[in-house]
Order: sequence, then structure tokens, then C-alpha cells
Amino acid sequence: MRVKTISWTKSTANWVESPVIFNVEEYNGSLPTLVNNPNSWTKVANIIYIDAPIGTGYSYSKRLKSYATNDLRSSKEVYQFLIKWFADHPEFLSNSLYIGGDSYSGITVPVLTQEISNGIEVGNEPRFNLKGYLLGNPVTDRDFDDQAKVPYCHGVGLIPDELYELTKRSCNGKYVNPSNEQCAKCIDLVNESYGYLLSYYWQEDETVRRALHVHEV
Repeated sequence: MRVKTISWTKSTANWVESPVIFNVEEYNGSLPTLVNNPNSWTKVANIIYIDAPIGTGYSYSKRLKSYATNDLRSSKEVYQFLIKWFADHPEFLSNSLYIGGDSYSGITVPVLTQEISNGIEVGNEPRFNLKGYLLGNPVTDRDFDDQAKVPYCHGVGLIPDELYELTKRSCNGKYVNPSNEQCAKCIDLVNESYGYLLSYYWQEDETVRRALHVHEV
């Protein structure tokens, strides 16, 4: 079965998959507020957000051994979840299905998509209307990704020209496994990104957790 692959970066996607986004323009240091995202895909699609593997986000297990997982096992678990979800919500089966994810999901989403495709090929029920998968800022290969991170961060304005030029000179253009102390210090500076600071603050707030009905372990 052939499926379509789409890839994008968060900088160009403008978080189009999210129905709400943080109000960063009026942030005053308190609990971040949310505003409607006028570009959200939820206007034209039904989206299920899954925290995977176990221990990611708000997901948890009452069995300690469940946290000992790997990419293949996690993908199979998500596949089983989707089978059960569609069995309970058959009215969505005719919809085109795209599996999406970002960051480390660049490793697991293709595996999950292949699991679904294999199930369709052997006639598993319910039968998914699989069309493809989407990846945002995907992890592919650690060495390749780390090597590309520095020029990418500079290209989208996440680090200043001065830091980029210093890092490039100190590391001689090789950013994986820093070969000297100055290079290592520069890489540490590049890695100091606070893009997720507000999300960590927001998700740990008690009012947010109650609103989302997060179960305490």
C-alpha cells in the first residue's frame, strides 16, 4: 500500500495543527493564557492527540514495567488504541486518516503508519482509510539532526549571527561530538532554547490539570 508523506517545520507551519496557542504578545509572567488559532487545522479536520510512549505528557501506567518500552512496542500500542477508538467511533472510519507527529515522532510515526498499512493489507477490522503521514521538525538520525541543528537555528533566527559564526569557527563546521572545550561551550549556548518554557509552566498548573481531567498517579 502506498501512502503520502508530508513534512514541515514548526516555523513555517505556524502551529497550524493546534486549535489554541499561547498568547505570547501579552504575556506578563503569570499563567499563560490561550487564544484561538485562526489557522488551525481543526476547522477542517478531527484531530486526536496522543501522548506516547507511556510517560510522555500526561500519559502514565499503574504498572512500572509498562515504562520499559521501545519505538516498535510503542507504535504497536498506539495502533491498538486506534483500533479500539475506531471500533467505538465507527462514524469516523470513512474520513481520510493521516498519522502526524513532530520531533522524536519522526522515528515512530512511520513505524505506526506501517503497522496500520500492514493491518489493512491482511484485512484487519475496523478498516482504516489511511492516506499518509505528516512529520514536523522530525528526528531522523541523531548525527544528521545534530549536525543540521546549528545552521537551522541560525537560518530561522533562533541564534544570533555572532554565536553562529563563533560556533562554526570553534567546531570547524562539525557539531556532533564537540572536539574541543570552546566548541562544547558554544553548542551548550545553542541548546539554551526556551521555546517550551511556557508550555511546561502551563501544563503543570493545577487549574489546567483539573480542566483537562488529568489523573494523578
